[in-house]
This record gives sequence, structure tokens and C-alpha cells, in this order.
Amino acid sequence: MKREDYIFCIGYQGDSAIVDGQAKRQYAKASVDELSGKGLFKFALCAALYDKDEAAVRRIIEQYNALSGLSLKSREEIMRLLGVTEPSEAITKTVVIK
Repeated sequence: MKREDYIFCIGYQGDSAIVDGQAKRQYAKASVDELSGKGLFKFALCAALYDKDEAAVRRIIEQYNALSGLSLKSREEIMRLLGVTEPSEAITKTVVIK
């Protein structure tokens, strides 16, 4: 699965990833910090996970906690909250929703 497809994935259907085409077009060049700064925490978290950037994951958790008043502590907690899964080799197709 390509990085941008994973970042902007909004769900799965069998072995296909469903990708938000509008968000992908608008934010494909945005950094992790730019995405989280705009409140696009799910997309930012996916970018950090794909890049294996644990420092970015910690920054996202801190920003999310500051805005929400929650006290998430781990990547697993924020992944569960935002509905994010690790990148998977089982996903072989993408469907872009315009």
C-alpha cells in the first residue's frame, strides 16, 4: 500500500482500502506536524505510523490530549480512539472515493 493511500484511508472492504480522494489531493504534501496542526489527527497518526516515527506519534498524542482534555498515554490508545490499524500487506487494492 502506498504511503498516501494509507494516510488517507478511511476504511477497508475485504482486501481493498477505501481512500478519501479529496483529502489526499488537498493534503498529500502536508507533513505530520502540519496535519496534526490542522486537527487532522487520524491522517497525521497514519503518516507517523507509516514512517515509523515514534517521536511524531508522541507529539500527536500530546497535541490531542491538550485539545481534548484526555490523558492518552500510548500509541495503542490513540490508534484505538481514532480507528487506525497498522499498515498491512493483506491490502492489495485501493478504491479512491472522490
